Amino acid sequence: MQLKITTLTPVHIGSGEKLSSLEYVVHQNTFYKISERDFLLFLNSLEDKNKPREFADWVGKMYAELFRLEGERKQNPNDNRIKREYYNVRDTLNPIGFCNQLDDKNFTYNKFLNFIKKNNIPKSGVEKGRIEGQVNEAIKTIDIATGVNRLYIPGSSLKGALRTAVLYHWMSNHADRREIIDLIDRRIRERPVENRFAKPLEVKAFYCAVPKGKKDDEKYDLMKLVMFADAHLETPDNSTNVEDIKLFVTQREPGRNRGEFVWEPTIQKQAPYAETIKSQKTLTTDLSFNVEFLYAIKDRIDTEKNAIKIGDDWHWKGISTKVKALFALDIQTLTSDNLDEKRKEVVQHLIDTMRTFCRRQLKSEHDWIDNYLKNFEVSQVRREEARLDKNLKAGYQKVFKESHSYLMHLGFGTGFRGITEMLYFLEDDDRKDLMKRIMKMYAIGYRGDRNGKRDYMPNPDRFPKSRRLTYSQYDISPLGWLQLDSKDLKSIEKTKIPDEDELALPTVQPVFYNKKINLRRGAEIEAQVIKSGGLTKPNIVKLYIAEDNMPEVPLSAYRSALEVGTVVIVAATFKGDGSIQNAAFRKLKK
Repeated sequence: MQLKITTLTPVHIGSGEKLSSLEYVVHQNTFYKISERDFLLFLNSLEDKNKPREFADWVGKMYAELFRLEGERKQNPNDNRIKREYYNVRDTLNPIGFCNQLDDKNFTYNKFLNFIKKNNIPKSGVEKGRIEGQVNEAIKTIDIATGVNRLYIPGSSLKGALRTAVLYHWMSNHADRREIIDLIDRRIRERPVENRFAKPLEVKAFYCAVPKGKKDDEKYDLMKLVMFADAHLETPDNSTNVEDIKLFVTQREPGRNRGEFVWEPTIQKQAPYAETIKSQKTLTTDLSFNVEFLYAIKDRIDTEKNAIKIGDDWHWKGISTKVKALFALDIQTLTSDNLDEKRKEVVQHLIDTMRTFCRRQLKSEHDWIDNYLKNFEVSQVRREEARLDKNLKAGYQKVFKESHSYLMHLGFGTGFRGITEMLYFLEDDDRKDLMKRIMKMYAIGYRGDRNGKRDYMPNPDRFPKSRRLTYSQYDISPLGWLQLDSKDLKSIEKTKIPDEDELALPTVQPVFYNKKINLRRGAEIEAQVIKSGGLTKPNIVKLYIAEDNMPEVPLSAYRSALEVGTVVIVAATFKGDGSIQNAAFRKLKK
């Protein structure tokens, strides 16, 4: 089944690599990824053939200065002069910094910018005019037509998110609750490494038993029947951003009275930045199911043993039961004439399990927001300064307003522990007790030093207590939320998750200025976005001056795309005849 994916929020699938400041430049709110080869090509194109050697020497000196200043910072942590010097050297350590320290800096700088624009250097949007430090690189694939590396969502990432949803479905609807609790209790006593803790759960859910050998033999994993293709952008140009990501967390702090404490909401800087696919971008993929394999082995399945006999041994033990539980498919109903119909039914079932799991995730997200914002009772000044409550709600509303749809959640920032099968262990007191022991064993949620782990008392009701969100002056967004659509998916009634209305924001409407305008001074006027723009073209807004005066003009001083319908306040300047000369962004209307 071909699926159309719409990114509701920015998506980052990491390559595992980080870009240093020498591998990118930022110019006019655009991020250009510059490889070492590209910059050396530029230096070799200059008349002075010693420039590559000068660059190597300059980098060595800059790093030596950084190391020296880093040492001084550790010895004098409160010395602001050393801090300023350190950040100045760090911010200069990039290709443009090298160009600017040359004798002919203006000539070289302009020539370098022309080189970037002419040589199809990969670029992304960035809200700030600068980026501090490293950037998490996104996974990319080469565009054969242009030879440019493009961001995409690997099929393995899509299938991984689906696998988690199917496991949650199996645990919630088909697993023996007592058996799951006993299995987890046994794993706690075994104390495996954290990333292998849930492996027996997956084996129990997905793997068919074999007569001997490894219980987790990959050949018997039924999720191998599910095939998810890589998702590629329909229009790759102007589809990526570099986002500033921060950690939003509540921390326990001493209260006013002795022995008291309060939960203080904090925003912590997270290094580095990350390359992302922008929100409201469309990708296409394909989800299929290998029903032909099941049809081919159907007649070999012993219905009494629920297995296949090969030689003297029974293989694929439990296959019929597991296929029914995982995929809502009765193998014995397969015929040569209904394979396409059954495949479509299985894919629909898989998308339905993803939708159910995402609604459970959204309920968890709602609880976290409610918890986080409650703590502003002790931070009224910060609340008024940052208006964080409204920005948080507005960012999440992008997802909550689509909660009735087919959704998916994946990638960096979605929270390994918060989106896995661990949500299952927050459903009742018995399972919460197990969750508490798991959190204690792996120090999940603990942020103190190594010596305090022994006394750490986890609280499953506050799990997880932090979120990584994209952060800017005008927008805070969760990461990794996708909306799925296809002409082959069944239509669904619009419903909402519990308590969704509590996150609903009042609809902001523009108000007419309706005053006499001083053409010399200009005026701050409300406007509404009627056409979304971006890096290469401005947003178009309609100014609400009066009912008979509503000009449509480009919005300046704001390079990122604004959603159609967004209400902004602009600083409008006028020509002598009263027409608009410029409309510069001032702020969003709250």
